[in-house]
Amino acid sequence: MADFVKKVSVGFSKCGIDVSCAKKIGVAVSGGADSVSLLLACAEIFGAEKVFAVTVNHNIRPEKESGADAAFVVDLCRSLGVSCEISVIARGIVAEAAEKRNGGIEEAARFLRYEIFEKFIEKNELDFLCLAHNQNDQLETALMRFLQGSGCDGGGGIAFVRGKFVRPLLDISRMQIEEFLVEKKIDWRTDSTNSDTHYLRNRIRNVLIPELDANFDGWRKSVLSGTEKNADDDETLSSVSHGAMKNAICDESINEGKYISIERKVFYSLDKSVRRRVFQSMLSKIRFFGRFPYKLIREIISWNDDGKNHSLAFSSIKISLDSENLKISFAPSEKIIGSGFYSVRGKFIFRSFQGGDEIRMKDGKMKSVAKIFSEWKVKECDREKITVVQDCASLLNVAVLGRKLGYADWIVDGFFFQNADN
Repeated sequence: MADFVKKVSVGFSKCGIDVSCAKKIGVAVSGGADSVSLLLACAEIFGAEKVFAVTVNHNIRPEKESGADAAFVVDLCRSLGVSCEISVIARGIVAEAAEKRNGGIEEAARFLRYEIFEKFIEKNELDFLCLAHNQNDQLETALMRFLQGSGCDGGGGIAFVRGKFVRPLLDISRMQIEEFLVEKKIDWRTDSTNSDTHYLRNRIRNVLIPELDANFDGWRKSVLSGTEKNADDDETLSSVSHGAMKNAICDESINEGKYISIERKVFYSLDKSVRRRVFQSMLSKIRFFGRFPYKLIREIISWNDDGKNHSLAFSSIKISLDSENLKISFAPSEKIIGSGFYSVRGKFIFRSFQGGDEIRMKDGKMKSVAKIFSEWKVKECDREKITVVQDCASLLNVAVLGRKLGYADWIVDGFFFQNADN
C-alpha cells in the first residue's frame, strides 16, 4: 500500500506539484477502480480535510446504474472524511449537446463534464483537480489515435498537466491500481458499457490489447516511448501554429455565430503540417467540434496549387478560398465540391465511403464496409457513390445504401430512414 501511494506522489512530482505546499485539491471520482484508488491516495498524501471530491452523473446509462455509482462515491467519501459534491446532468442533455456540437455522445459527455469541473475548481478555489487517467488509458489512447490516423498532434497521448487538471496516475497500470484496492479491501464500481465493443476504445481494450500482449513482447514500452517523442514534436509545432493563428480574423456577425478567415498568401506560405494545425484551430474558433475528414483537410491545404478559387461544405460549415482569403463560415449543409459527398439530414450524416468504415452485424460484432462491398461485388468506380449513413450522436455507421446503384442495403436494426435512396 505504501508503495502505491509513493508512486502516486512521484506522479504528482511529474505534474510539477510539491505535495507539501498544496492547500486545497480536487479529485474527480466516478466510482471506478482508477478514481477510487486516486481518491484514497490523495486522502493519505494530503489529508482528507484538504481533498474535495466531485462526481458527475451524466444520465446516459440506466438511472439505476448511474445513480448507484454516485451513491457509492458519496458513501466512500463520507467514510474517508472527504467533502463530496454530486453534479447531475438532466437526461437527454448529453444527446442534445452531441447534436449541437456535431460530435458523438462520448465527446459531448466529456465537454459537459469538464465544464462542471471548471466551475467546481472555481467555486472551491482549488489548487488543481486530479483526474484518474492511468497507464492503460495512455496506451489505449495512443493506439486509438494511431488507428484514426493521427499525427504527432494526437499521437502525443494524454498529458500529465493541462491547466489546472493533473493526472498523477499516468505511469501506474490498471493492474497495480486493482491490486492496491484489493489489498485495502476497498470495492469499486464497473461501468457496464466498458464491455460494449461498438465503441472503438473498448474494442482496443478488449480485443486488440490482449492480442498484442500475447504476440508482441515489449510493445507497451515502445508505444509509451513513441507518445513521449510525439508530445515533444507536438509542443514545437503547436508553438509555431499558435503564432500563425495571430493572422486569422474572427467575426461574430454571421447568423449562427462566427466566421473566421486568414489571408490566402499567409496561409499557403506555411509548411503543410502547420497549415493543417491552423485550419483545425480555425474550426475550433468557430466552435465546430465534430470530426472533420482528413481527406478534406488534405484537399484544402493543397487548394493553392492550381491558383483557382474553391469552396466546399461539410456538416454545418462552408469553407471557401478566393483571391484574398481562406474563410470558414456557418452555412446550410450542401454537397461537397470535390472528393466524395457529405450532407446532414436531421440526426444523420449521409456521406461517401471512407477507408476503415465498419458497421454492426446482427450478432453485435463489427464488419468492414470494404468487406461488404467485396461480398456485394461492388465495382471500384461505384464504391464512393454508395451512401454510408452515420448517426450524428454516436458517430457509428448505421446504414450502407447501395440500392440506387443496383446493390443491396445494409441497415442496422433500430434505425429507419425516409427517402434514403434520394
